[in-house]
Amino acid sequence: MLTHLCCRWDADNCLEYLLKDYFCSNPTNYIDFVNAPTSEGYTCLHLCAMWKAEKCFYVLHHYGGLNFNARDKMMKTPYETAVEYSKTGRMKETLNSYQ
Repeated sequence: MLTHLCCRWDADNCLEYLLKDYFCSNPTNYIDFVNAPTSEGYTCLHLCAMWKAEKCFYVLHHYGGLNFNARDKMMKTPYETAVEYSKTGRMKETLNSYQ
């Protein structure tokens, strides 16, 4: 999905546009949309954690509906992904506050 690519490249303006557009056209399915997994089970939140995409994380957080307990195919939460990919940094600390 385009939202996943936005999170991979920390394209926050593009992500914000996609979230607003989807919500306006289909508000009842927004939560499923924002938490949709890739074939590997990664949600947008997992990708933000993996690639340290802090700007996209804040866009996702602002628009809400995030499942901080979502698990990928390796059974890792976004926080556990952040721990694996980032030994230091704000992303790990921020996600830790939602545990």
